[in-house]
Amino acid sequence: MSQANQNTSSSGRWLNLFAKGLLLFAMLAVLVPLLPLMPVAGLDPSWRLGMNVGVAEGMKIGEDIIFTFGPYAAVFTRYFHPATDELMVWGSLFLAFAGWVAALMAAGRRSSLPLVILALALPTSLFARDALLFLLPLLIGLAIVGLRDRYHSRLASALVMIIVLAPLGFLPLIKGTLLIACIAVMVLAAVLLIARREWLMATLTVCIPPIVIVAAWLIAEQPLDTLRIYITNMLPIVQGYTEAMALTGSSLEVIVYLAAACTISLAVLLQEQPRWEKIYVFLMFCLILFLSFKSSFVRHDGHHALIASIVLILVSICTLLFRFNRASGFAVVIACTSGFFISASYLHSPVRDYLSSNKNVYGAAAYGAYLRLFQPASLKASYDLSLENLGRLSPIPLLEGGSDIYSHQQWALIASGNNWAPRPVFQSYSVYTDSLAEQNRAYLASNSAPGNIFFNVEPIDGRFPAIEDGLSWLELLGRYKPVQFLQSHLQLERTSGYSMSRQEIFKGTYRLGELVTIPHRDTPIFMSMDITPSLLGRLVSFLFKPNQLKLVVRLQDGRTYSYRFIATMARSGFVVSPLINNTKQFGFFWGRTNYLSAESVESVQVTSSSWGSWFWQENIHVVIESLDGVSKFAVEDIYKFSKAEPNLFSEAETRMVTCEGAFKIVDRVSAADEILHASGWLISSEKQPLVPALTYFVLQDSEGVSHWFETSSEIRPEIGDHFGDEKLSASGFSIAAVVGKLQGSFEVGLAFVQEGAVHRCSNIRSNLEVRARQPDWEQSTE
Repeated sequence: MSQANQNTSSSGRWLNLFAKGLLLFAMLAVLVPLLPLMPVAGLDPSWRLGMNVGVAEGMKIGEDIIFTFGPYAAVFTRYFHPATDELMVWGSLFLAFAGWVAALMAAGRRSSLPLVILALALPTSLFARDALLFLLPLLIGLAIVGLRDRYHSRLASALVMIIVLAPLGFLPLIKGTLLIACIAVMVLAAVLLIARREWLMATLTVCIPPIVIVAAWLIAEQPLDTLRIYITNMLPIVQGYTEAMALTGSSLEVIVYLAAACTISLAVLLQEQPRWEKIYVFLMFCLILFLSFKSSFVRHDGHHALIASIVLILVSICTLLFRFNRASGFAVVIACTSGFFISASYLHSPVRDYLSSNKNVYGAAAYGAYLRLFQPASLKASYDLSLENLGRLSPIPLLEGGSDIYSHQQWALIASGNNWAPRPVFQSYSVYTDSLAEQNRAYLASNSAPGNIFFNVEPIDGRFPAIEDGLSWLELLGRYKPVQFLQSHLQLERTSGYSMSRQEIFKGTYRLGELVTIPHRDTPIFMSMDITPSLLGRLVSFLFKPNQLKLVVRLQDGRTYSYRFIATMARSGFVVSPLINNTKQFGFFWGRTNYLSAESVESVQVTSSSWGSWFWQENIHVVIESLDGVSKFAVEDIYKFSKAEPNLFSEAETRMVTCEGAFKIVDRVSAADEILHASGWLISSEKQPLVPALTYFVLQDSEGVSHWFETSSEIRPEIGDHFGDEKLSASGFSIAAVVGKLQGSFEVGLAFVQEGAVHRCSNIRSNLEVRARQPDWEQSTE
């Protein structure tokens, strides 16, 4: 061999080693949360914290806790908890090493450049970690092909095969919905290996994932008999997600993704390889692209659309691993361009943000490694400090016994130091089906039910409020009583026995779009609806997402409301009348005075788009029941209604200022007095953003008389997130104002007291017309 050839061969080996090392470093930096995240307030942070606490306290995942994620959820969330940190780190290390080996096997002995490209692209998953979880099954599937004839020793091939296949048993314990992808990859790989008569490898393919899932389950200290329950309870989560969580978004983004996905698939088909291997690889790419399509565009918002963007980039690079030629190169260009286009709607500068992700990922990994090596106690200290800060924001008092919180602000309860005793599906918006609803109801009816409930009506996506965990309302009304109102939550205390009874009033069949008349009763009305998708609707739901339903509610006084309606949730039943739009109204169920008479529902109507009849069966089966026996209490003492104080402060005492804030007049109830419900947030913004010491709701009549109503403070985590200051989460407020004797035209505004001075907000105002018995309450500045 000439000197030049020797130099070329030597440089090639060094380049190959560099590429492999760079990819391993990237896998470790991206997958292993050396610098984990700490608890914060919010919806998603609540379930992330809740999953960690559930595992740390020995709850049975799949039975005591039913959610999309498993005992290794922290590998995905990167959330720190002292008791789950080791599971998170070692599980992530295992995935990183196995993913690295799979990528090397998929690349084979081809050019090292694709490995370098993949290493540089991996940090983009910082914006959507789901993309990594889709990448790993694809790498495993491609590694099965690359392993052929790689090693002369069958033992070496078997050992590498075990390492490559192991994540198929581990990934479903991170996120349960990945079970579909892992089973599909396992089946496709087994079929290919059987076709190639590689019996040992085929046997390993069907045996290793089940062994790993059992071993990992036991390592997480979960009882073996609950593994089957975990998998079984994941089925209604998967089945119900598509309809319940669907959001519409840009159709152009969907088209761009599909075009890029077709380009990638076509590039795979154009490769020269044996027919069965080509079909196998094509199906593997189609599987991952389809699953990521569903994950990205069923709930079409910024977070999920970024999954599509990053999956296109990473999956297209996998075509380079498999075959480095013009077709795969063209697919990468198209996919990356499409990915940048999709992300442009959600990132300020996609290309710059993706490039900077390398610095952020590697910087965080380096700093995290330093802390773990030289300041190992710092992570727990940061965790304790985060919980302490959240505890100051939380309105929840420390109580004896177990407590649970509705609907989804678990951070407030956990940070308060209470003993969290959650219902199985612990975030109410994810009670997608009647089977899940029944498990939550049965828990409240059992001896294990918590003695305290902190309840808040907070539906997502404009849903009909009572439909989320609607079946559990029966147990809450029959087994609990209101104790106090804490900012946004109503504290309920368990009573002895069950006071309520159900009596069927009507059972019948209606057509989609037909008015359903609700009987007028002084007691609550409970309704269940069986709405079934058509065959076409099922197919569309499987391939994409179903046509959305709306519930139009008409009240006795003529007011009409429209809500998002979920058919799978409606099957278990919900309180349809009176209409409950907020937490204070929910508390009036127990009122000795019928404060909810004006919210009595006259009729409801389930509607869909003009094409809806194609996707839903025509007939709707309806059962209507009355609920009797709800215990009565003096809720006036709980809510502390705010009464008007005319001219509490004179014009000379107040100063007009510019504020940051908004308010919304939510609803009202009728009785001897009229109660105006409003909520909002307010920040003093003259010098620096501050939460006012006291906030007032002001109605000024046509004669210039100002009626001042003192508000109650509420926690609004989204406000703190918006301003980047957690302290501003305390800027929320709500009010139940007695305005029964006020009539006429009013200017509505906000005022506050800060450092002893009184200020009125000049820029936050609205007009309100109050009539004798039927006020127009639909004024808003939000």
